Amino acid sequence: MAITKSVSNLPATPNRSGSPTTFTTDSDAFLGHLPVLRGELNDFGDQAETTGDLITDYFNVAQEGRVTDLDVARWDSGVTYSRFDPVIGSDKNVFRSLVDNNLGNDPVTDEVGNWVNLTALVLVDVLKPELLSPIDGATDIGETPTLDAGPYYSLYGKAHGLSRFQVSDTPDFSNIVYDSGEIAATETHDVPEGNLLESTNYYWRAYYEDVDGAESELSDAFEFTTSSEFFDPADPANIGASFAGGFIAGVIDTIQGTIDSADDYQTGERYVLVVSPKEYEGGNSSLPASGLPTGNLQWDSQDRSGESGAITRWNGLESTDTILEKNDSNYQVFEFIRSLRQNYPAPDDGGSDWYLPAMDELEIVHRNLKPVTADNGVDSRTFTFPGTQNFGENPSSEPQGTAYNANDPSQTSVTEFQVGGTEAVDLSRYWSSTDTNQSDSKTWFQVFNSSAFQAFQSAQNKSVPDASLRPVRRVPL
Repeated sequence: MAITKSVSNLPATPNRSGSPTTFTTDSDAFLGHLPVLRGELNDFGDQAETTGDLITDYFNVAQEGRVTDLDVARWDSGVTYSRFDPVIGSDKNVFRSLVDNNLGNDPVTDEVGNWVNLTALVLVDVLKPELLSPIDGATDIGETPTLDAGPYYSLYGKAHGLSRFQVSDTPDFSNIVYDSGEIAATETHDVPEGNLLESTNYYWRAYYEDVDGAESELSDAFEFTTSSEFFDPADPANIGASFAGGFIAGVIDTIQGTIDSADDYQTGERYVLVVSPKEYEGGNSSLPASGLPTGNLQWDSQDRSGESGAITRWNGLESTDTILEKNDSNYQVFEFIRSLRQNYPAPDDGGSDWYLPAMDELEIVHRNLKPVTADNGVDSRTFTFPGTQNFGENPSSEPQGTAYNANDPSQTSVTEFQVGGTEAVDLSRYWSSTDTNQSDSKTWFQVFNSSAFQAFQSAQNKSVPDASLRPVRRVPL
C-alpha cells in the first residue's frame, strides 16, 4: 500500500539557524518536499512505493550528498527499537543540516509495517564558513595575517551583508584579543598591527550574515602560532629600513629567477640584499670611516681581463671572495672590502660578510634607492658578458626588473637615501664586481647621480679610478 499520512507542519522555507523547526514525515511528504529544498524539479514521491522501505528511500536521497547528519529511529514490527547514524557523503557547500532529538511520539509506518521515525532536518539560510587560511596548526604567522574564512554561500541566493572575525588566545574564546566587529561583506580580513604578540598561540573564527540579517553559525576555530619576529625584511614596504648592520635594498632570487648560462654561478639563492651605511663607501669622492682606505681606487690597476669567478650577474659575494683570495694589492677596490671586513665586521646574524655587489645587485640598489629626480637614461650596452644589457633589466631581482623608462624608477621616497641624505647612494658612479669577460679588460658600473647619464649601465677599464664603491651583504631567506 502507499503511504498517505499527511504532514501539516512542514515549513514553507527552511528556518535560519537558531530557530529550528522540527518535523516528522513519511516518504511521500518528505520526499515531495525535498526537491523544493534542492531547488530542482525532480519528484521523489513514488520512491517509497517502489522500494517499500522508508529508511532506504531517505538514505538513497541522502547519499546524493544533499543532506547531512541523518539520524533514524526504527521500531521493527513495533517491538524492537534501534537507532543509527549512517555515514553520508555530503556537499557542505550546498546544505548543512542540524539534527534535533528523535520524535518518538509521532511515528509513521513504512510499507512492511515497521515503525519509523526521522529526526528533524533544519537547513540554515547562510552556511557556516569553512576557514581557509591560516590553516589549522599554521606556524610562523606574522603580526598582520590575512584571515580567509572561505566562500560565502546563501541557500536562497541572498547577497552577503556582513562579516565578523575574532582572534583569541584561549580555545574557548574567553579572552578575545581582536574582534573586527560587524564589517562590510568580505571573505578576508587583515588583523591590524598591535593586536598579536610574537611566539604566541592564537585561535580564530568567523561568521557571515546576509543582507536580511540571517547569520551563519560560527565557524570552527583554527589555531595558529605567530613567528618569533614579526619584521619581514622581504616586504617591499621595508625598503630602506635599518636591518642587519645596514639598510634593506631589496631581494635577490636566482632560484625563481633566470641565471645566464654563461654565469660562473649556476646554483641560485634567495636573500635580502643589505646596503652598507654610507660611512663604508670608498673610492672617488667618498668619506670613508676611520681606518678604511681613502682616495680614488682602481678595480685592477693591472687591467687584467677575464677574471674567472667574477663573470656573474648576481653573485657578488663569490666574485669578491675569489678576487680577495688572490691576495693582490693591485685589486684596490677589493682590498678596501678586506679592510672593511677587518675593521667593521658584519653582524653575526647568519648573513654574509661585506662584499662588492655584482651588476644585478647594484641595479636593485639603484632601482629601489635611486637618490635623484633626474630622468633615467633609456638605452643599452653590449659586452661579451652578459651580452646586450638594456638599462634596468634584472633577471635576478624579486620581482624581476624590466628596462627603465624615463620616470621609472623614480626618486626613492626614503628621505635618508635621497640626494644629500645621511645614507644616500648619491656619488656619481659605482663599481660592480662583474667582469665583462672581454679582452680589453672592462668591468660593469652603474651611474647613480649624473643628469647627463642617469641610470646608465656600462663598463670601463678596470684601471680607471673615477668610480666609487658601496659595499653590501646578504641575509638568506
